[in-house]
Amino acid sequence: MGRSSSSQMTGSILQLGQRAVSSGSSMDDSVTSSQVSQKKDFRKSFCPRILRISGPFFIIGLPVPVYVGAAMIGGFKMFSVYHIVWILICVLVTGAGIFYCIRKDVSTGDLLTFCCRGAALSEIVKVLSVVEIVPSSDGAHFYPYLQLQHMPFHLCSLMILVLFWAHFTHSDRLRDTLLQFAFPICIAGGGMAILIPTIFGTSITVSQAFTHPLAYQYFLYHSMLIVFAVRIARDHEVRFSWRGYKNTIMIFSTLALVSIYLNSLFSEPVYENGQLVSVEYGTNLMFTSHFPVGFAITTKEQWLLYLLGLVIFVCVGVALLYIPMIRMRRKDTNA
Repeated sequence: MGRSSSSQMTGSILQLGQRAVSSGSSMDDSVTSSQVSQKKDFRKSFCPRILRISGPFFIIGLPVPVYVGAAMIGGFKMFSVYHIVWILICVLVTGAGIFYCIRKDVSTGDLLTFCCRGAALSEIVKVLSVVEIVPSSDGAHFYPYLQLQHMPFHLCSLMILVLFWAHFTHSDRLRDTLLQFAFPICIAGGGMAILIPTIFGTSITVSQAFTHPLAYQYFLYHSMLIVFAVRIARDHEVRFSWRGYKNTIMIFSTLALVSIYLNSLFSEPVYENGQLVSVEYGTNLMFTSHFPVGFAITTKEQWLLYLLGLVIFVCVGVALLYIPMIRMRRKDTNA
């Protein structure tokens, strides 16, 4: 009796141990499977988000070798030490802004309000830092004067008007059109402006990169535009479509045509015996007059070819930015 009871107790203890081990292993398996599923869900949600954010930056980098090659051919001094430092600062500022918007889930409306205030402050700083007090011809009066390169007629400067218009309009359709138009300009134009700082050599010298307020205004303003463009890309209320692409190209074309008039209007022609012989000063709004760096244009045929290349570049570049946005919107609609 004693032996049988002890053997029964031993068997029951072994069975309980086996059950505990099996239940523990099943719990471990369930925990492991849940962790794997969480990792898969995280990858499914996080990886596309990273691709959505980083994709436009890769697109920005596509034409960079062209600009750098043109700069080397044209003798334009790029990527000096001060310039590289500013590029790194802009990368940090832009990355921090994008991270904050994602972490705090900042809405497009709230960021639009911030950008309107930032754009207004940026323009005020620019005007006050570059305005000159110039005497009249007789020296009796002095007047504040802004040179033409500081006028808000470039595309990135026109974004100030677009930002305020999109902020205060009550039409959802107009707001959507404006934001779709602002997206390629802010992300591509802002990136190119940082890579090719036109203020160096025209408004300030490279040695003033950290001593003149215009440098801070220039780089931080374009960094803000890139952050805003990335937020537009993540905004599901902005209905990217081929119709929006067509509207964007039409707005681009209209502004390009107007820029040709303005470039001629702001130039200072020189006449001899009633004949136009040269132009002492000329603006290059929307780069419709000549290439931003290098490659001097000497004939009308060269200018027409350059203009055709510019049109193709804009159409293809905007399409490359729109295609991933349109695909993501279609996936969101079908989901």
